[in-house]
Amino acid sequence: MNINTARKPLKIAIIIGLDYINNDYKLNGCINDTTLIVKLLVKNYDYQPEYIYLFTDYSKIKANKLNLIDLFNKIIKKDIQNILIYFSGHGNNNYILLENNEKLYDYEVKTYLLNKLLPNIRTIFILDCCKSGSFLKTSFFNNFFGFYSLNYFVLAACKNDQSTIEIYTDKSAYYGLFTFYLFELLNNNKNLSWNNLLLLLNKYIINQHYQEVNITKNCIDLNSIVNI
Repeated sequence: MNINTARKPLKIAIIIGLDYINNDYKLNGCINDTTLIVKLLVKNYDYQPEYIYLFTDYSKIKANKLNLIDLFNKIIKKDIQNILIYFSGHGNNNYILLENNEKLYDYEVKTYLLNKLLPNIRTIFILDCCKSGSFLKTSFFNNFFGFYSLNYFVLAACKNDQSTIEIYTDKSAYYGLFTFYLFELLNNNKNLSWNNLLLLLNKYIINQHYQEVNITKNCIDLNSIVNI
C-alpha cells in the first residue's frame, strides 16, 4: 500500500521584539509582545515552534541586518506556504530599528525577500511601531522600485504620521497597545475576517489613544478569514 508522506508547505514566522536594553530610548513591552504572538501562532494557527525564528535583546543570534538577510536567504529555499514577519520596537516610516541602531528599510525587505519568493507564497507583516503605516506602501514601490504583484499584506499599528504606545495591563506587565488587543481578539476568535479584525482593533485602540490601525494589502481580500 502506498502512503503519501509528502509534507505540507511550511508556515514560517520571524518574530522580533526589542526593548533596547540600556539605551536612552528603552522600551518595556516588546519582548512581552513576542510571547503573545508566539503563543497565538502555535495555539491557533498551526505554526511549528522549530519554524518560528525569535529575535529579542537576549537572543543568542542578534537582530541585526546581516543575520536577518542571512535568514531570508535560508528560508526562501524551503517549501513555504506563507511567511509571517512580526516586529515590535522602534520604527519610522519606511524602516524598523534593529539592534545597535541599524535600520532595516522596506526596500531591503523587498530586495532580499519578497522579490525572491514565488508569487503564490503569501507574506504577512505585523508591525507594532511608530509611523508603521507607510511600510511597504505599494505606490512607493511602483514609482521607484518596480514593485510588482506580490502576495503580501501589512497590518500596521498606526498610520505613517502617528505614534504607538505601551500599556501596563492587568497581567502586571507592559505590552504594546496594538499587540495586546490583537492577541485578545485572535486568541478568542481565530476566524475573524481581516476586515472585521481591523474594525475591532480600531474600536478598542482609538478609545485609548490617538492611534489608528492601518492596512496595506496586495492580492489579499479584506473579507477573507484571517489565516496567518
